[in-house]
Amino acid sequence: MEPILFSAIYNLPLRSSAILAVTFLLLWGILSGRKYPSADWRVLCGTLFGLWLAGVLYYTLLCRDIYPREPHLEAFRALRLFFREGDTRTLRQFWMNILLFVPGGVFYTNLLPSKDRASLSDALRRCGLTLLTGFAFTLVIEAVQGRANLGQFETDDIIANTAGTFLGALPAFVAAAALFLYTTEENPFRTKFFRGCVNLLRRFREAIAYIFCGGTTTFVNWSVYFLTAGVIHYLGADVIAWIVSVLFSFAANRTLVFRSEVRGFFPILKEGALFVAGRLFTFAAELGMHWIGVEVFGIPADIMKFIIAIAVAFLNYAFGKLVVFRKKKL
Repeated sequence: MEPILFSAIYNLPLRSSAILAVTFLLLWGILSGRKYPSADWRVLCGTLFGLWLAGVLYYTLLCRDIYPREPHLEAFRALRLFFREGDTRTLRQFWMNILLFVPGGVFYTNLLPSKDRASLSDALRRCGLTLLTGFAFTLVIEAVQGRANLGQFETDDIIANTAGTFLGALPAFVAAAALFLYTTEENPFRTKFFRGCVNLLRRFREAIAYIFCGGTTTFVNWSVYFLTAGVIHYLGADVIAWIVSVLFSFAANRTLVFRSEVRGFFPILKEGALFVAGRLFTFAAELGMHWIGVEVFGIPADIMKFIIAIAVAFLNYAFGKLVVFRKKKL
């Protein structure tokens, strides 16, 4: 019997599963850019990689029934069946095999050591080794499945799993490239224009970081909202999306935007309480505007959600800058 978690993910709409994958890659890319290559971070990634590895082995080998199956050696067979015959089942299977190996690529890349987290050559080495490892691992799984009659040996599975490994490794390279371009004076473009752009980024770092974190927070909020709005009332979806996005936003604003120097459990707890209080205020305003827009003016809920986001972003920045993460004067 297949694990319940795998079955639940497999039955998700393709759009929802794609949103979840992008959100996961985006968040993990931000975290890895901040935390890698610390020992604690690599221990966490090693633990998660071990759990992922055990889950994949159980799903692909240990929970399968034994009976003979014919191998499918034709590459991109699933895509051909979809475009020629409209077979959505094969497309879903191909996509889910990609998703299955995305976490493996993410965790394994961050597990590998690096002397310089801003080194592009080191990032390429880690990503290349991750890709080769993912390819070898899925090749072994397919060979064992075919040999032991635990599943079909499919070229498409190898392609999809390797593609998933590549997607998982990609955020690590993007984070290293961004850090390299931001910190080094010697960049591969070696142009006055590009050096000016880097200096501009440094000068307006806080504002740019806030816009970036605000965008990712909004993306998290919308991802959760659109995933839940089809199941529960739109206001209930707002509540769930708000809780998840606030937790992410506090961590992002504290570390990346305002670079809070507050340390200790209770001081950080106080900071978090102020942050949540500010977000509760703007959230109440958001709910009120959402209700008025939908119920009074008849604006579609999804469109109103987009309009409100702009006003809320300005309110949140002002509260974070002036109240929560206010710098103490010496």
